[in-house]
Amino acid sequence: MKIDSNTSFMREIEQKYHIVDKNLISYCIQNLIRENFYLENHAIETDFVPDFYNDYCKRKGIVIRYRIIQPGSYLLTIKTKNQSQNNNLEVQDNLELEYDSFLDTTDRFKEIQKFLKEDFDIDIPDIILKNNDLHSNIIDLVSALYKLGFVKCRMITQKNRKTYKRDKMSVCIDHFPHEIGDFVEIEALNMDDFIKLKNIVSLPSQLIERENYGNIIQKRRLELGNSKNRSRVCLFDSIIENFIYERFSI
Repeated sequence: MKIDSNTSFMREIEQKYHIVDKNLISYCIQNLIRENFYLENHAIETDFVPDFYNDYCKRKGIVIRYRIIQPGSYLLTIKTKNQSQNNNLEVQDNLELEYDSFLDTTDRFKEIQKFLKEDFDIDIPDIILKNNDLHSNIIDLVSALYKLGFVKCRMITQKNRKTYKRDKMSVCIDHFPHEIGDFVEIEALNMDDFIKLKNIVSLPSQLIERENYGNIIQKRRLELGNSKNRSRVCLFDSIIENFIYERFSI
């Protein structure tokens, strides 16, 4: 895969902690506030990772993720492994290209279109979300992508997320439905900031979760007795959940 140095791909280094003792969340937030982090956002995030019938994206090593946080807009993220990443198995080290349909100009979206077309022969049009409620937006987005050929659901998940930021570092406090649990995710764009951030949150190393959220959710859903296909769906909204089961026959 070619990633031109002129593209807007950003390196993202992240690490997750599985939190069982909720007192540790308060402890973490106190550490962040003391270091001048601010609460940037608190919202339900819905992530949809689609694929083609033949798992084309998965086989090519890319993730196409649509994230709805507020009605009428979405974040489109193209994610792939950082081929020059270090061998630290406790972190996820990826390259990401992101478009915010609410904030960004069409130039960023055209960059994503060009990258997907040249490297993967995927055509992806912009999608306009017109409804004012989150529920309808999710159904409209999934339906539009389905018509474009994205007829497989790699994952669709929701989480209640608080995001704390300072400079280019961020810490997310995440709560998932279906007994998946609570997590703290730290993110930085370079290893120096990552180490700095790790020291700031100061969470016990034994809580480090080496898997990404997709694998964490699937493993836990299977443990709870769900079928393999249904383990890829983790939503607060039962109506959307049933819609996904019907749409993707899972």
